[in-house]
Amino acid sequence: MLIQQTKWIALKGKAYGLTMPTLVGTINIQTDRDIDLKTAHKSIARITDINIDFPKVSSQEFQSQSLIELLLFWLHQIQHKARQPLFEPGQIISQKKTPLQQIDSFQLALPYLRARATIDALSWLITTINTLSNTKNSEALSNHQAQATKTCGRLISKLQRLSPSGSNTLRFLKAAHTLGIPWNNVAENVFEFGYGIHLRWLDSSFTDQTSVIGARFARNKQLTANALRKAGLPVPQHFPVNSTDAAIKFAHRLGYPVVIKSMDKDRGMGVAANLKTSDEVQKAFHNARKFSKKILVEKHIEGQDYRLTVFNGKMIWAILRMPGGVVGNGKDTIASLVDTLNDNPLRDRHIHSPLKTLHLNDEAITLLAEAKLTESDVPKKGTFVRLRRTSNISTGGTPTAATNVHPDNQRLAENAARALKLDLAGIDLIIPDISQSWLHTESAICEVNAQPQLGATTNAEIYAEILSSLVSNNGHIPVVLIIGEQSANQIAAQLRTLWQTTEKKIATAFNQGLWLNDTQIGQEDTVLNTSKAALKTSTVEALITVTSAAELEKTGLAFDRCDVVIIADNNNRQPSMTKSYQMVLSYNIKTLITSEKQIVDYAKKLGVSHIKLVSENDTNDSNSLIEKLSLAAAQALAIPVQH
Repeated sequence: MLIQQTKWIALKGKAYGLTMPTLVGTINIQTDRDIDLKTAHKSIARITDINIDFPKVSSQEFQSQSLIELLLFWLHQIQHKARQPLFEPGQIISQKKTPLQQIDSFQLALPYLRARATIDALSWLITTINTLSNTKNSEALSNHQAQATKTCGRLISKLQRLSPSGSNTLRFLKAAHTLGIPWNNVAENVFEFGYGIHLRWLDSSFTDQTSVIGARFARNKQLTANALRKAGLPVPQHFPVNSTDAAIKFAHRLGYPVVIKSMDKDRGMGVAANLKTSDEVQKAFHNARKFSKKILVEKHIEGQDYRLTVFNGKMIWAILRMPGGVVGNGKDTIASLVDTLNDNPLRDRHIHSPLKTLHLNDEAITLLAEAKLTESDVPKKGTFVRLRRTSNISTGGTPTAATNVHPDNQRLAENAARALKLDLAGIDLIIPDISQSWLHTESAICEVNAQPQLGATTNAEIYAEILSSLVSNNGHIPVVLIIGEQSANQIAAQLRTLWQTTEKKIATAFNQGLWLNDTQIGQEDTVLNTSKAALKTSTVEALITVTSAAELEKTGLAFDRCDVVIIADNNNRQPSMTKSYQMVLSYNIKTLITSEKQIVDYAKKLGVSHIKLVSENDTNDSNSLIEKLSLAAAQALAIPVQH
């Protein structure tokens, strides 16, 4: 066996510089076996259907390390394909060569959201590489690759079920990682962003400030229209109907063309627009009843379909949604143009694809017949051939940025969100020309979405823009980590006393409990859990965590960066052998404070640049050292100290 893994330990906290909870384990590589890394890479790429260039790895002289690097690379790619929110690869912590046994051992740290998911992906990858490297017969190799393709498909499906739901959530998480905003899963599809006083919750594009009443109204198109109409905003006239006879009756009353839509569904489900006959209304009604029992017949408003996104009372983006269709080039048939359109890698049937595959279905054939066309016809160059009645992206529509929104239309969208008390909303406006005021053209708001799909096709930065506005200071509060035994609690107490003079609300996390300034607010628990509790408390403005090296090694950290790390009363005179120090010092640390020269040397090797060495008095006065360490921390935190 070329690659063999040992048992993995799932730390509940973060370690070794990773921003996620961390798996730690060892992988052994047989050095008497040879493998062509580029061939292995091509095989995995073919099996996983991931087209990506060969990664940068160590030279062939270090083949075992290069193989580990390739393994980490593909583990990351597979989990990425399965929509696991892991935005950094695993890393090598240490390695050891055993020449007599012809084995190189590598200790690894892997980020995870669900430990089982990451271990399953790694196990599949190791099994696949081992099997392919052991197979020399071409027919057997082909069979193994076919089998691996099947098992890979099952693995991806399994991992996807453990991934965040919806497109918004994963994009918000990726934006948070890029911005350096810490995030954690709360439960189900709810995620928290930031720490303490800066902490915010999101469920897709629902925020912790979204109005429950407003969201309930937005889910009901009739309630939405009534609320907007009372606010003086334009909405189409409509009637609720519960039968085809009623639908046809009110269609005649409104006057054709009309729209049939489900009252309580979104994403275009059950919507048929521009209906011009009783037969079309009847067919559309029966189709809408597949999605909902609550149906509306509505006056059709002729115009372009725009989505205006409003956040905190301001329109932040607008798009034109073109219905599914093709543009003629004077050479190709409509069927051929559809095939070319679907060649766009952004178009797929997958629910999370930015654009959806367009098919020549019954709706398309009907629309072609109305235009006196067939799929075999060749439309003139520049002619748009409509293949869908609605403009929803979910039915094959295409979004383009709308940059010339008239100020009146911008105010209209903002007032619509305000009327429903929504902090983040998608306002769907039908208007002939967005650059002209709605006050002078026939236009109407046809829908308000309280949990809008923001999309990234036209504005990749929209998620980062919203997060930056939502989460102040990139979600960070000052964090101090004190590692030690006897003196650690005393250092924490002195530092807290100094810090409280700034009138900040300081949390102190021990295994004895959690304190906010001088008041205990949390019960006894592990330091990891009391620290997590502090970071989830919305009144906390700064955190002091006190732990021992032994506990740190068992659990990891609640946070992924420290303003100050204090290593006190170190009993281990060989810090290079202490895992806990490597777990911590691999992070983004602004200042390390210690009285141990050995720790300074070790920290420099790990890339810690700002280090304060506090020297002990000749008398070895422990109280004096505690005071010096506390004052050094206060200085690093810019806390004013009266001498």
